[in-house]
Amino acid sequence: MGIAELMLSKNDCPLCRQSANIMATGISGVPGNSGTDFYDLECVRCGHFSIKHDVLEELQNPEVRVALSGIAREWTELKRPLEINKDNLQSLINLAPKTFADKKRKLLQSLARKCNTYHYDLPFNSDEDYTYAYVCSSTDYG
Repeated sequence: MGIAELMLSKNDCPLCRQSANIMATGISGVPGNSGTDFYDLECVRCGHFSIKHDVLEELQNPEVRVALSGIAREWTELKRPLEINKDNLQSLINLAPKTFADKKRKLLQSLARKCNTYHYDLPFNSDEDYTYAYVCSSTDYG
C-alpha cells in the first residue's frame, strides 16, 4: 500500500493531505481486479473531484499535488466536473499557473467570482482558500 492509498484509508485528501469526505469508490469491472479503481472526494480546500487509483503514486510530488489541488478547487467553483486520471494528468498539471504573477491573477479571479458587487464582504478563510492561489499552504503566498 502506497502513501496516497494509506492517506485515503484515513479519509485524507490525496491532494492537500487534510481531512476529506470520500463519498464513493468505484470498482473496476476488469476480471481479477478487486481493487478500487477511483475515489470520489469532497474536500473543504480542494473541492469536489474524482481521482483514479493509477494516479495516486504521482502524488508523491508536492508540485503535482499543488497544481491538482488548485485545479480541483477552481473547477469546483466553476461547477465543472473533474476526474483526474493517467490520460489527463499532464494536461491538468499544465493548466496550473507557474509564475507568481499568474498565481496572483488566479487568486484575484477566484475572489472576483465570489463577489457580485463592490460592497460585498469577501468571505476568505486563509486556512482553506489558499488553494485559489495554487500554493502549498496558507503561509506560502510569497
